[in-house]
Amino acid sequence: MSLNPRTSGAASFHRGAMVVLLLSLLVLFSVHEAYALESAQSLGSSDITLTPQYPQANESVRATVETSYVNLNTALITWKENGTVVQQGYGVRDYQFDTGAIGSRSVLEVTAVAPNGRSVHSQEVVLVSDVALVWEGETYTPPLYKGRALVPAGAAVRLLALPTIPKTDGSLYTNDELTYEWSINGAYAPSEVGRGLESVTLSTPQPFDAFRVGIKIRDPAGEVRVLRTFDVPRSSARLLYYIDSPLFGILHEQALGRTYSMSSQQEVLVVEPYFIETDSRAGKNVVYEWTIGGQEIPARGSIVLAPQGSAASTARVVTRVNNSETSFQSAQQETTIRFNAHTDSNGVQTTTL
Repeated sequence: MSLNPRTSGAASFHRGAMVVLLLSLLVLFSVHEAYALESAQSLGSSDITLTPQYPQANESVRATVETSYVNLNTALITWKENGTVVQQGYGVRDYQFDTGAIGSRSVLEVTAVAPNGRSVHSQEVVLVSDVALVWEGETYTPPLYKGRALVPAGAAVRLLALPTIPKTDGSLYTNDELTYEWSINGAYAPSEVGRGLESVTLSTPQPFDAFRVGIKIRDPAGEVRVLRTFDVPRSSARLLYYIDSPLFGILHEQALGRTYSMSSQQEVLVVEPYFIETDSRAGKNVVYEWTIGGQEIPARGSIVLAPQGSAASTARVVTRVNNSETSFQSAQQETTIRFNAHTDSNGVQTTTL
């Protein structure tokens, strides 16, 4: 049986058309599938940047979206905070918001849809962390002193970080889970970096340099959660005079002023060297210089005032103290003593500690 050439040609034509149609549909489907996958691409969390980078509690923060996938200038950009649309418009790359209290959580979402239908999406979770700094100079203060030991030039300072860094579930990281990096004026020291290193002792820089302490704290994943700087104020050594009572000891609650009138036949005048880097006022590195009425007196931390007779007089007492181990810690104080009576040119007997 022979085939009709016209019928055979028509069948071949129909088969060819079918193949072309199938190929066209396959190409269109592939293009559509590639475009759908491309459109679903996410920006990634790194494409939302925060200013400041590590927000503190109750702080105004600017969130900015960046991407090269769509033209943000012409895209419709929608911002959400904690699931609620808070801002929408063409080209609105920035969103300004306020953080909550320490430990609070804010979820930022941004979607940008270009005129050609392309869209991108990104999310950033902001967990408000912070750290407080407690500091104290390794310097001398009298017993029961209620204030903080200050930091003169050349003195060491003890620092304690008190972080509050939340996890995603709302609980807080323990100190042993956190890694600390300490710096002075931007310079990090390898010895001051470590897990659980919440307390360090640092030496102050040169006397005329700023003293800015930096703390960078990372979570167990290595992400920086807190980056703060604190200015530790510089101080100077200071001298104050007190009377050493035979019944009550040194009367630290009552420092002497510019003048002092003796109320008994004999009293002990004590000088306290506040904020000198030493363990006690009798430390070997503490050098005392006394003058009474211009005359040098060989004494350490105290002198005995012992007027005798009936003639009244006054004497100017000047005390200088310095740290023999550094030239940056010294102080001077003076007072005028009013004697009821005296037996020598100064009316003063001296003693050492």
